[in-house]
Amino acid sequence: MYYNFLLDRWKRKKTDKKRLQSYVPFFISQSEYEKIVSTPQE
Repeated sequence: MYYNFLLDRWKRKKTDKKRLQSYVPFFISQSEYEKIVSTPQE
């Protein structure tokens, strides 16, 4: 649920690694975090 939202924000440079890491494990898993940060930003 949150994964797609956060992925979109990451791609558009609306969030950073520190902010994303703060969502683990509450909203996304560690593996989802790693997938997001490995995705290129626009």
